[in-house]
Amino acid sequence: MTASLPGNAPADSRTSRMEVDGGALLWHEDLSRLHEQQRRLALARDALRRAHSVLREEHTVRTKLIRIMMQRQLSADLEEILARKRPLLRAFREQLMATTDAEQVTQLIRRLNLLASYLKKRCVLFLKGQEGGMIRAEEMEMALSETCAYLRPLGLRVAVEQAAPQVLRTATALALFDAFASLTERAAAAGAESLFCRMTGEEASFLLDPAPWVAVWATEEERQDTAVTLSDRGYALALTVRPTQETEEARWNG
Repeated sequence: MTASLPGNAPADSRTSRMEVDGGALLWHEDLSRLHEQQRRLALARDALRRAHSVLREEHTVRTKLIRIMMQRQLSADLEEILARKRPLLRAFREQLMATTDAEQVTQLIRRLNLLASYLKKRCVLFLKGQEGGMIRAEEMEMALSETCAYLRPLGLRVAVEQAAPQVLRTATALALFDAFASLTERAAAAGAESLFCRMTGEEASFLLDPAPWVAVWATEEERQDTAVTLSDRGYALALTVRPTQETEEARWNG
C-alpha cells in the first residue's frame, strides 16, 4: 500500500480516500499480486476439474473392463467345469432314458441337484472373490454347508471342520472348493456313508473309509497339478489336497 498525490495511481491498484481535517488522505493498494494469485487459482481449478473428469471417465472404463473380464473368466471357468462333467452328464441322461425304476430316477435327480448346487456356489464364490482377490471364510462355509445338504439325500454325511482364517485367497478357495465338491460327489456315487473334512486356508484334509476309488480320484486330481497325499491310517484313509501355485494361477487366470 502506498500513498501518493491524486492522479498518480499505479495500474492494477485500488484507490481509497479518507477525509481528514484540512483535506483528504488518498492511498493506493497494489492488487497485482492478488489478481495473479486469483489467476493461478483459476487455472488450478480448471486443471482439477479436467483431471476429475478424466479420472471419472477412467473409472467408468475400468469398471466396464473389469465386468467384461469377470464375465469372460466366469464363462471360461464354467466351460472348463462343464467339459469335465460332460461324461457324467451323458451318463445321467443315458441312465434316465434307460430306467423305469422310480428310486433310481430319484437318485439320479438328486445327483443332478448336487451338480447344479456346485455350479451355483462356484459362481457365487468367484464373484465374491473379485473384491480384493479374497473370499470371506463365511462365504466358503456357506458353500460347503449347501453342498453337504445336497449330499445327505444321497446317503453321504460329511462333517466339516473349518480351521481357515477370516479371509482366504480367492484362487486357493476356488481350488479347494473344486476338490471338495469333486471328492464328495465321487464318494456319494461310490456309496460311501460318511467322511470327515478339515478345511484350512491352504489345504483340505479328509478322513474316509478305504475304497479303491479313492486312489483313482487322487491320481486324477494330481493330473490337475494339485498336490495330493494319501496314506492309510489303519482305521481310515487320510487324504490331503493342497493347490499348488501353478494350479491357483491357472484356475484364477483361465
